[in-house]
Amino acid sequence: DDGWVEAVTSFARQCRSGSGNQGMSLASIERTAGSSIVIDFSPPPLPSVVQVEQLHVDTIKLNLWCALKLRSCGFLPSYIRDALRVLSFSDELTLEDATLSLPERKVPLHRGSLRDFLRGLASEYTMNLVNNAGVALGKSSLLNLPRVPLRIGGSTVSFLSDTMGLVAGEAASLM
Repeated sequence: DDGWVEAVTSFARQCRSGSGNQGMSLASIERTAGSSIVIDFSPPPLPSVVQVEQLHVDTIKLNLWCALKLRSCGFLPSYIRDALRVLSFSDELTLEDATLSLPERKVPLHRGSLRDFLRGLASEYTMNLVNNAGVALGKSSLLNLPRVPLRIGGSTVSFLSDTMGLVAGEAASLM
């Protein structure tokens, strides 16, 4: 409990010397004595505050169609663009009627900055957006490579069924 003694001793030493390494000199204090401290004072600007007492966001459902040329997607690293090019068998990434669906939300009370409010709202919807990304990619050109065997198989089955139907029709006409 003797720590305060050193602080008082240091203060007394500064007062006796007229000026110290820290603080203001006695002459500076005497010059400002008697003058108002509010002259030339301007308060700092107040921060913006958003207050949300009740907010209900209804279900949001978007159907997306788009075509992006991969060479214009400079924001993606080149290896991702190359992978998209291989998976889609094209220089274009397309979405065809991809559904983006976000559930309704009742946003909790908020009083604070707009930035914090938007960050909280985004975190509410982040998992839904991640879940919808899979659905959207299912309607994209990215699945062209995995669809190739299915298309070949479908074409083969269609050819065989058409051929068998033709053979059956010819056989029936001969009888």
